Amino acid sequence: MNKTDLVDPKELGKLEKRVRSINAMAKIHYTQNTHIEINKILNIGGFDLEHALDIDPHFLEPEYPFKWVGLYQLEQGIYELTNDGNQQKTINICILGGATKVNKKEIADETLEEAVLVFSDKERTVDNQSSIIIGKVLNQLFFSGDINPQRYYIEIKETGYYMLFTEHHPHDFELELRDSSGEIEPVGDYEYGHHHEHDDVTSVSIKIEGDLDPDRFNEWIGHLLQTRGPDIFRMKGILSISGVPNRHVFQGIHMLFDSEPDKPWKDEIRRNEMIFIGRHLDQQELVKGFESCLA
Repeated sequence: MNKTDLVDPKELGKLEKRVRSINAMAKIHYTQNTHIEINKILNIGGFDLEHALDIDPHFLEPEYPFKWVGLYQLEQGIYELTNDGNQQKTINICILGGATKVNKKEIADETLEEAVLVFSDKERTVDNQSSIIIGKVLNQLFFSGDINPQRYYIEIKETGYYMLFTEHHPHDFELELRDSSGEIEPVGDYEYGHHHEHDDVTSVSIKIEGDLDPDRFNEWIGHLLQTRGPDIFRMKGILSISGVPNRHVFQGIHMLFDSEPDKPWKDEIRRNEMIFIGRHLDQQELVKGFESCLA
């Protein structure tokens, strides 16, 4: 983590927390002007897919910075988001929507990606009796712990469907969306976490011995991501590249991917191990395409 001399300890702590949320096992070095001993960052075997899966079997599953989404059908008017808890804490939320028609069975990928971008933005603090902004704004609700209940106001200007994204499950914070008649139940709710599953989200695992022709592989993976990138949530694996003495660690998200050299193969059997997580994946098609890349 470079340029640590340019931020105060509080901001540095927030950044470290965010890094830990992505990879709790990461070893963090604090540097200024990128000064660090080279042996601390090169050839350290910092990523081991098999080790990561041993520690967390859900490591390859898509993860989101929110745990719950509630879909509400709201009329024009003023609503309250209330908290009846007595603990001092915060929770990040955002509200997207306004559409007149939605698919109640699932949240569209584009909407999920839009929410991910919002949750990566700077928080806007919302105190008791203040208003929550609808749209691409990350609202951070502050619960003082000495006021019960606490109320946060939401103004709906157009009738439609709205999605409430919450950093944690509302039950953990005793959050309720209310109008003058009482609590409003969502017409749909969705949980996102290690144990959440979509019916049409599957994984395809490929394990093949031998070496890959780098040109064929680049051509195949490039075409795959151009045509199926939005459906591929995550890819990770170990590749054996023809003429290269080291294993290559491969990883990608949607249409972005990267690979980097890992430890030498030495006397091990050279092999390829990949896993794809995504929607509507065709295992036979992926395996056949991968096999066509063998040297």
